Amino acid sequence: MKGKKTISTRGTFSNICFCLRFLFQINRKLFWIRVPSTVFLVLANFVNVIFMRYIFNALTEEGGVKIILLLVTGMVAVSFTISTLNAFLSKIDTKEREITSYKLNLFLSDLAMKMKYADLEDPKMKDFISLAGSVNPFFDVLTYTTGFVTALLNVSGFAAIIMTIHPIVFLFLGLVVLTQIIIERKMREYQGGWRQETGPIFRRRNYLADMASTFRFGKEIRANQLGPWLLEKFYQYHQDQVWPADRKNRKAVLRFNTLTEGIAVLQQAAVYLYLGYKVVFQGIPLGDFTMYMTSIDQFSNYVSGLIGNYSLLMGAGITAREIRYCMEVAGKQDENTEEGSLDGFDKASFVITFENVSFRYPNTEKLILNNVNIEIQSGQTLSLVGENGAGKSTFVKLLCRFYEPTQGRILLNGKDVATIPYAAYADLLAVVFQDYKLFAYSVEENITLCQNPDPDRLQESIEKSGLKEKVDSLPQKESTMMYKEFDPQGIEFSGGEGQKVAIARAIYQDAPIIILDEPTSALDPIAEYEVYKRFSDMCRGKSAIYISHRMSSSRFTDKIAVFSQGRICEYGSHQELMEIENGVYQKMFTMQAQYYQ
Repeated sequence: MKGKKTISTRGTFSNICFCLRFLFQINRKLFWIRVPSTVFLVLANFVNVIFMRYIFNALTEEGGVKIILLLVTGMVAVSFTISTLNAFLSKIDTKEREITSYKLNLFLSDLAMKMKYADLEDPKMKDFISLAGSVNPFFDVLTYTTGFVTALLNVSGFAAIIMTIHPIVFLFLGLVVLTQIIIERKMREYQGGWRQETGPIFRRRNYLADMASTFRFGKEIRANQLGPWLLEKFYQYHQDQVWPADRKNRKAVLRFNTLTEGIAVLQQAAVYLYLGYKVVFQGIPLGDFTMYMTSIDQFSNYVSGLIGNYSLLMGAGITAREIRYCMEVAGKQDENTEEGSLDGFDKASFVITFENVSFRYPNTEKLILNNVNIEIQSGQTLSLVGENGAGKSTFVKLLCRFYEPTQGRILLNGKDVATIPYAAYADLLAVVFQDYKLFAYSVEENITLCQNPDPDRLQESIEKSGLKEKVDSLPQKESTMMYKEFDPQGIEFSGGEGQKVAIARAIYQDAPIIILDEPTSALDPIAEYEVYKRFSDMCRGKSAIYISHRMSSSRFTDKIAVFSQGRICEYGSHQELMEIENGVYQKMFTMQAQYYQ
């Protein structure tokens, strides 16, 4: 599906039905309200047309005043009743739309978080996500379906009235409608291809706009005075890519619309000439003439609405493909896994095994990891060292199951981790990433990441991570809000303090495996030394995997794996590796040590 530029009509209808079924599952009330509301909207049109026919005919008859008054009163009463019912249903509809929107946003947010990390990094998937996030195809499909059904009922009713004039009039109007449908279909096919073609263009446009307005870029922009540079890039990209793409689409749509409108004008002129002939030479009553004129005008209007809503509905069906695809991809997260496969798992006794693991990133040829074999015992601490690009971070990504090995397997107690439900597997890991993220909530929530925290575990995490002095100095202790997005009194931690929050978070999780990716990179030497002193206490009884470019940190771990060009070239304790003459680890450690003498 990723590579397709067009989508069949059958596929589009499938997407439309998918959206309607999904909305029906979320909130059935919305549909039960739309049915009577649509019926009342249609009745309102025919009530006026039919009543006006008899009113105008009564005006040409002697002694018809009472009848006229009765007809006018009846028309007002029926119209008022229908309008009142529609207003009542519209109020309920608005409420149900809000409820549905909440449930839908909740679902889509959960969907995005369930999607595999590997899929999120795929540029093609980013295009799909960008397209899916630009509109809401679910409500679009519902709105255009309702509009289409309303227009179809109106067209059918007014067509029945027009048939009483002469069948040839209806056949003529039918040919016009068929021509307009063909034109609309051609326009829809064009725009479907245009959306796919321009997806990467508009994703980059959104990224440029995001750079200028997002907080995370704010310091870099101001410190380096990047405003003019970014604005020039934004303008130049629009001039080179966005505006040409948009201009091409506008010109094509203008051609289609001009042709459609021209046909509509010719239709209207032909029908008016025929009705004029009927009045002059066949003497049809004034009321009938008015009814036919109104019916033909309404028929033309609702045919345009029918075609327009059909076109918009099919466009929404094409758009729904992106979000449907994302939902299908997210749904594969735990495909081929075994429910309850970690029941009885012993956190105190396990072995993680990388068995002949090789890996290359999707759509690339270079092997980042090449035939890696290693065992990590429960309670063992392991350092991963090596030059940049040697494969250390990729090793951790595979361990976290952000990606699956290209070749080989990762085993937990002899069981392929790919067969373990991801949620169960993720509970085994507590990870501190180098690019950790903190949230605009309280310090407590940033550490515990839960609604009902354990106070004792929280305090223990704060103590072990070295945050106690900082937290005690805050105005509301651990309840102090971070950042100022929602609280003007919120605080912003320094890089080192923020890193300690991330470490405290990992400690609080109390998982049997701790992964620390450059956990002291933002700390000063004294704070780094304090973390090293607490390292054994932090990881007591757990397996710890430690990535660092500071070779001194490896002395605190049981084993060291030295990565070079995607392979583990040396493995052992600090003392064992230092005894390897001209060894990679010995050279790296000696080279760094000289700067601290």
